[in-house]
Amino acid sequence: MAFVSSERIIPISDGNGLEGGGAFLPITPTPNDVWNGWAHSGAWIIQNGFNGGGKDNVTSAPSQAAQNSVTVSDPVTQHTAADPVDVYTGAFLYDGPGLKVGNGEAPMALDYRPHYSTNWRLQNTAKIGYGWTHSYDIYATERHASDVDIHTASVAEIAPYWVTAQYLLDTVTKIPTAKEVALRVIAARWATRQVLKAKVTVALGERRIEFHRLSDGSYMSPSRFRVALEKSPEGVFTASFKHGNSIEFGGPNAHASKIVDQYGNECTFAYADDGLASVTDAYNRTLTFGYTLGALSSVTDSTGRSVTYSRGSTFDMVDADGGVLSFEMDTYGHQEILSVRDGLDRVVVVNLYDVFHRVWAQQPLGDALKPTYFGYAPGLAHETDAWENPSWTKFDSRGRRVQTVDMLGNVATWV
Repeated sequence: MAFVSSERIIPISDGNGLEGGGAFLPITPTPNDVWNGWAHSGAWIIQNGFNGGGKDNVTSAPSQAAQNSVTVSDPVTQHTAADPVDVYTGAFLYDGPGLKVGNGEAPMALDYRPHYSTNWRLQNTAKIGYGWTHSYDIYATERHASDVDIHTASVAEIAPYWVTAQYLLDTVTKIPTAKEVALRVIAARWATRQVLKAKVTVALGERRIEFHRLSDGSYMSPSRFRVALEKSPEGVFTASFKHGNSIEFGGPNAHASKIVDQYGNECTFAYADDGLASVTDAYNRTLTFGYTLGALSSVTDSTGRSVTYSRGSTFDMVDADGGVLSFEMDTYGHQEILSVRDGLDRVVVVNLYDVFHRVWAQQPLGDALKPTYFGYAPGLAHETDAWENPSWTKFDSRGRRVQTVDMLGNVATWV
């Protein structure tokens, strides 16, 4: 989305009766009513006679493919497209080369996987670089619930505020007594205490799970995750998962200390001044983390294989076989990956970002003549491939994908 003087905000329609949101489009149309902007590409019919636009919605005769419909009873929280882009947030995602020892996952095996997301461009908790994390960057952080959105919050999250507001309204008198004033102060203080450290974010590498503390001191997990969080009297958090694994953290705002399965097998974590030093599985196999000037420079497993990182004009990753991936970062401090090159110095992908740090165009293999365009509106994302075939993704108020229309007109719905 671009903020330039030759554009105006207008309502948009997907041609199926869905209207709303807005887009920045050039004032002067091109032939055939095709509107081209540096942050989008598409054809639009504009209401109210603006620049000669018609008042009717865009319509087309449904093809046989368009009548094929699929309904899935499982909401998906992230949907990607192209190379890849999270079409809800516009973030570029990338998985770097990793190391795996044994079969399965911790505590019986080790699986190191680095991951990048533009959404994390201001975070560097794994010491790889801003925007990067890895599968053993596991920690729990308490924070204040100062960002509760009544529109999307659960009943448990807004209950303290509702109870307090109702109590204050019920006790309002024209001339309050000293006792009534004191009780109102106590009620307001109680409500404030429900905000302080009321949320705990558990980071599991690229995944984030947020818990809300209830008035009885227990923690409520998101409905789509079968995981429980408990806090001991000493302030140590333990996250327990449905298959029997549990993660114990070293204390509030601490990193993981061990992963234990239902049979008592353990994977342990050791830390040094620079960060995570080693991870050891139940068979005593290890991953050792090396640092240079506070930045992660290598990860080595117990067989001697390693993944290394170097930083210069580009950020380079060398995998266990000696292959090199090079990432060109922006020079404006936004920590965005502009391009990726493989070990033969061939361009894998080029990204173009808008002012909100969302990918609005990609050039596969660096081919500027065959770009993929992305457009974003509240609850709606649009993708146009190099052959100008459009597809749409619709989201609910919680950012969950609820409907897709592919390039052939096939409709899939999630309920």
